[in-house]
Amino acid sequence: KIVKALEDRGLHSSISSKRRGPSVEPFCTWLRSFWNFDTSKYIAEKIAHGQRATKRHCQDMTSRVKDIEAIIGSKITLGEIKRSHLSDLGVSLKRKGLAASTVNKTVSVVATALRWAAVNELISIDPTRGLKGFSGEKRKRGILEHEEALTLFTIEWPDERARIASLLAMTTGMRIGEILAVQHKDIGQGRLHVNHSYSIRDKLKTPKNGEIREAILLPELRDALLQLEKRSPH
Repeated sequence: KIVKALEDRGLHSSISSKRRGPSVEPFCTWLRSFWNFDTSKYIAEKIAHGQRATKRHCQDMTSRVKDIEAIIGSKITLGEIKRSHLSDLGVSLKRKGLAASTVNKTVSVVATALRWAAVNELISIDPTRGLKGFSGEKRKRGILEHEEALTLFTIEWPDERARIASLLAMTTGMRIGEILAVQHKDIGQGRLHVNHSYSIRDKLKTPKNGEIREAILLPELRDALLQLEKRSPH
């Protein structure tokens, strides 16, 4: 009755906004759209402001929606999401034995989207306020001992490209995407110009954090790259 009376008097903007538009759309359906690189307003805003946004990142975030939907459900709408849903999501994921970093990354798929929705007035309240992250020991990444590395590069590799790529990674510290993007013009005398990175989704792009730089290139590796180029134009 109160709602009807307010609507009759034209005082219904704050109420009707919860009844139409994105807020009544199934939350996980809206979430997939939010992380769609080609159509997302959020992604378009980031790019317009000169911030980094890649198709690979969006694909990663979208792939996590399936697990989110399994816990939150497919019928709940954007306007119905509460902080308790986010809390239950994090706890449920942690109970599955997932690492804290994995849980936090999955929860961030929801939290980032909801903060944007609140700022852009798609929802009236930001349910992520006061939300706590999860902590725990990170799995340590081991590194090869000197003898192991020596053995690795003295055995025969089934793919010479992979061997050279691994040697580049070991001697220059280049990321895999940067190694995939190496072109003839990047190969200098004793220097390798790291101008690009490459991924299947985003193709050729700038290195991570826009960090264009030079790496020391050992003479034998320079020769190996040039010889590889003669055998493979790719």
